[in-house]
Amino acid sequence: MNNQRAEDILEFVQKCIRQNGIAPSVREIREAVGVSSTSTIHRYLHQLEKDGKLQISSGKKRAIFVSSSVPEGIPVIGGIQENSDTLDTCNIIRYYNFLSEQKHRHPLFAFCLEKEYPEFHFLKGDMLIVEKNDVQQYGKITVFLNESGELRLTGRELPDGYRAVGTVITIIRHC
Repeated sequence: MNNQRAEDILEFVQKCIRQNGIAPSVREIREAVGVSSTSTIHRYLHQLEKDGKLQISSGKKRAIFVSSSVPEGIPVIGGIQENSDTLDTCNIIRYYNFLSEQKHRHPLFAFCLEKEYPEFHFLKGDMLIVEKNDVQQYGKITVFLNESGELRLTGRELPDGYRAVGTVITIIRHC
C-alpha cells in the first residue's frame, strides 16, 4: 500500500472530524484523495485501523474515530438526521462523561431538551440520559422519535407517527 496515500487519508479524516465534528463518508474520502474505488479506501482504512491510527465501528456510516480522539463517555445527540439511527455518528455532537454504578442492558445516549416538559418537571436545557431501546416501558418516561427527527417525551401511549427510542434513566439540570 502507498504510505503517502494512507497518510493523506488519515489527514483528511482528522480534518473533517476537526471541522465538522463527524468523520467523512468513504465516498467523500475517495473523492478527496483521488481514488476511483471505495473498496481501495476501505482497505486503507482497515490498514490504518490495524496500525492503531483509526478506530472503525462496523456496520455504521461515518463511524471512524482517530485513535487519539476516541470518545469517552456517552454520546450527546443533537439534531437527529432524517431516517438515521439515533446513535449514528452524524447525530453525535459531543460526549458526556457519565459514570453509573448501575449496569444497563442497552447503550446510553443523552440529549438536551429544547423545550420544557412541566408534567415531568424538566426544563429547557436539561440533559436527559436515556437507555436506548425500542419498547415503551409503562410507568417510565419514554423518548419517541418521528421520521423528521423530532423527539417527544411521554409516560403514556406511543404517539401516532413516532417510534420509541429509549427510556429516560436520569436528568442533569442545565447542560
